[in-house]
Amino acid sequence: MRKSRQAPFSWLFRIRARYLVVMSATAYIVLGTALPQTLLDSPILAPFARLCAAAAPLMAILMLLPLPGALWRAWRERHLVRKLRSVDALRAMNWQQLEILMRRIFESQGYNAERVGGDGADGGVDIVLRRKGFRVLVQCKQWKTRQVAVGVVRELLGVISLEGADGGIVATCGVFTKDAREFARRANITLLDGMAILALAEGVRLAPVGRAGHFTSAEPEDRRACPLCGGQLVRRFAKSGARRGSAFLGCASFPTCKGTRTL
Repeated sequence: MRKSRQAPFSWLFRIRARYLVVMSATAYIVLGTALPQTLLDSPILAPFARLCAAAAPLMAILMLLPLPGALWRAWRERHLVRKLRSVDALRAMNWQQLEILMRRIFESQGYNAERVGGDGADGGVDIVLRRKGFRVLVQCKQWKTRQVAVGVVRELLGVISLEGADGGIVATCGVFTKDAREFARRANITLLDGMAILALAEGVRLAPVGRAGHFTSAEPEDRRACPLCGGQLVRRFAKSGARRGSAFLGCASFPTCKGTRTL
């Protein structure tokens, strides 16, 4: 499900709290000090300078009106990351929450992460990462009942080439098909499944590999491969027996395949 059209000026209520504070301080300094000092020497512009000085406190306060909402959003987003404990919790998120979660995770990794998208021809790109002159495109797939196929990865590779980006990442709360993983490996596109997202949320670092825009999590890929069929593993919890309630890795194809790994 893609995003609906946004109302005019809705961007004002999505600005981060720190930017609102900077904008308020800048407005106060420019209107209250910089402009008056520049214009007071002119007899014609002196009344305007005094008007700017008088309006500076009011403008600074107006800039801070969205601040409570920005602080609330920041707290809610941090809570979204803290409460993430399982793949089931990840799959319970809607597409907005998944994008916010991924943006927060990438920011914790030291990247400047910007949510983009909309109804336009954005090629399915949801987040743009920037750091040290490199730009990486991220596509988030909140698919709960089906695997992400190779077509999604091909689509992102086309957008990377078109936009001249340095790399790409596809993140999903579920799993990828074998063809998608093989194509991504050849195309230097990073795939983050539900298990990888959980690991990143718990503090595992993304490390650059190969060219500048290709990243991988610190967990070896073969640790997430099913020992029986070679498919992907997802985190599960034992419902009975001596290990009831403990976590383990089970094949995503269960009950067709019953391969497991311990954590």
